[in-house]
Amino acid sequence: MYQYLKWSWIIILVIYVSILRRSFSYIAWGLVFTYFLCDDALAIHEKIGAHIAGNLTLTPPLGLRLQDLGELTVSAVAGMILSLLVIWAYLHGSQAFKKMSQDMLLLILALAFFGVVVDMAHASIKVRGVSFILGVMEDGGEMLVASLIVWYVFLLSIREESATSYLWHFVRVVLTRRSPQREGSHRINLKN
Repeated sequence: MYQYLKWSWIIILVIYVSILRRSFSYIAWGLVFTYFLCDDALAIHEKIGAHIAGNLTLTPPLGLRLQDLGELTVSAVAGMILSLLVIWAYLHGSQAFKKMSQDMLLLILALAFFGVVVDMAHASIKVRGVSFILGVMEDGGEMLVASLIVWYVFLLSIREESATSYLWHFVRVVLTRRSPQREGSHRINLKN
C-alpha cells in the first residue's frame, strides 16, 4: 500500500505541475507512473507474462523461468510504448520539461535496475542467503527510488520553472569531476 501511495502522489503532483506550468507535456510522465501504479496493483506484467510463458517452448537462459521471460517481454513492450509517448512530449516540450525528463530518465533507470536487473538475479540465484539479500535489495531499492521520485516531483511543484537545480546537471558535474562552484549560475540550489 505504501508504494501505491507513492505512485499516486507522483501522479497527482505531475498533474499539478502540468496545470501550474500550463504544459501537457508533463502528462506523459503522469501516464508512465499511472502504468507503474496499475502494474503494481493489478500485477499486469505477472499475469500477462504467465500467459506468454504458457505459449513458449524454449529453454530460458541464465537459470530464469519462462515466467520471467514473459514478464520481461511485457515490461519491454510497455516500456517501448511509454517511451514513445515521453519522447514525443520531450521533442515538443519546454526547456524545463526537457531538463526534468532527463532527470526522470535517471531515476527510472535506477528503478529499472532494481525492478528488472536485481529482480532477474533474485529469480535466477537460488542460494538461500544470497536470494534473501537480493530480495531485500530489489524491494528496498524500488521503494527508495520511488521515494526519491516523490521528493523530486514535489520539488518541481514548489519551485519556479526557471530553477537551475536539476539532477542531470549535478550528475554531469560529478561525472566530469568539475566543481559546481566553477559552473557559475548552474550550481545546485535546492532553495529554487
